[in-house]
This record gives sequence, structure tokens and C-alpha cells, in this order.
Amino acid sequence: MYIEQLTVFMENVAGRIQEITAVLGANDINIVSLSIADTHEFGIARFIVSDPEKGRQLLKEAGFTAKLSNVYAFALDNKPGMLTNTLKCIKESGSGIEYLYVLSTSEPSSFIIKLDNDSKILQFVEKGDIILLDEETVYNMN
Repeated sequence: MYIEQLTVFMENVAGRIQEITAVLGANDINIVSLSIADTHEFGIARFIVSDPEKGRQLLKEAGFTAKLSNVYAFALDNKPGMLTNTLKCIKESGSGIEYLYVLSTSEPSSFIIKLDNDSKILQFVEKGDIILLDEETVYNMN
């Protein structure tokens, strides 16, 4: 039950993220969530968007390096300890986390996670009180 994340590699210059979001917005692609990691010269923008494949194609046509990655979206009750319990289940399943970021702070809280071992996803879901979100739910979040 993975979802597709749009990942864009970009030069770290003023206005670059605006150029990317302009391409998406001009083509009716909604940005549901965004995470940016950068160095002095380069950055990686990770997007959850309403139409990942269309977004990837449009950004490639606009000259950006863009790819799709499989990630998981999950929801947790917004109460102390829930994220810790989830992370413990992932660790015990033998999976490692490549990165994690917030998808939504609404109730319940939602997160995006990239695992280094996707084969263990069902094991960690079954072990904890974790709800995986499907594509339709995630891509249509407001």
C-alpha cells in the first residue's frame, strides 16, 4: 500500500523552488506535502502531489531532474508516545528509516516514511496500532 512521492533534485539557488511549484500549480497539480533537504549547492525537494506521474513528466519537460519513489503514508492518534511506538515497531521489524516527514498535522497526525526494506512493511503495521493511508486518501488531502 505504498504511495508515490515526487522527488526533485535541484540547484540551491534563489527562486528554484518557486519555479518547481509554478510548473505544478499551472497544471492543476495540488501539493499535499513538501519536504526540502539541502546542502550549500544542491537540494532535494520531496513532494506528495495529487498526480505524481503527471507532475514528474511536466517537471522533466521543464528541465528538472524528477523521479518517483515509493513511500508509505500512515496515520497515528495525536497523543504522546504514538510516534515512538511506531518507530519501535519499525526497528523491531528489521527495517530502517531513510527519512520521515509530516504529511498532515490534522487529527489524526499523518506522516510520510521511506523504509530501506519495504518487504517488512506489513510486519510493522501488524505489530503496532498503525493505519496505512491509501493513494486516494493522501493525494486528495486538503
